[in-house]
Amino acid sequence: MKVLCIETKLSDEQRLESGCHPSTTFAVTKERTYLVLGIWYAYQSPQIGSGVFLFVVGDHGYPIPVPLVFFDVVDPRPSCKWTLTKYNDHEASLLPLELQDKFFIDRLTDGERSDVEAFKKLLVDLENEFEPI
Repeated sequence: MKVLCIETKLSDEQRLESGCHPSTTFAVTKERTYLVLGIWYAYQSPQIGSGVFLFVVGDHGYPIPVPLVFFDVVDPRPSCKWTLTKYNDHEASLLPLELQDKFFIDRLTDGERSDVEAFKKLLVDLENEFEPI
């Protein structure tokens, strides 16, 4: 799945509905196309609030959840690497196994070699799924 960023800030109404903290920012760039790494649905999550979030590689180079409202879908095909995980009655994700490890992103940002290599391979694999239709 690929998406086009159409917004980089939540409106006041969207922020209230989502429960996102007012100082929350998202490292994405308007009019840039992003490869979707996965999807996360949350309702009143203490970590992220409520809503549908797309995991993309943020402008800093690491996976981040970004509200769906920031994007238009340009290629709707889901990845065959996504698996459904139900965390509780109000939270679920469709993510590759690597991103389901709750410490993977921490190790990735810490530069853990095996996780950096696994992430690079994951990006190549996902990108290769989305040759032009």
